[in-house]
Amino acid sequence: MINGIKCPLCGGEILERKKSFSCSNWKEEDGGCHFTIWKVNFGATFSEDDIIRLFQGETLRKVNVSKAGNEYLADWTLDPTPDGYGAKYTYVPNPEA
Repeated sequence: MINGIKCPLCGGEILERKKSFSCSNWKEEDGGCHFTIWKVNFGATFSEDDIIRLFQGETLRKVNVSKAGNEYLADWTLDPTPDGYGAKYTYVPNPEA
């Protein structure tokens, strides 16, 4: 459990797993909640501290990596959806402007 953080979809506990931060109610018999934030997402790496900050409403600026291997900046925010995605990013077109 991460500092008492609750799943925004079902109220379950958010747990740190090997490859993700996800809801404790993931099993079908527990409700089948699919809320997940992958530890490596589009090349951006998320730590427990990052997850806490997202749940506090912060926007995190991370370096993403495209399929072609190109790096680009993105702003990540908490965005729980019923299909399980827990965060979304917005491309930062020109961070120096």
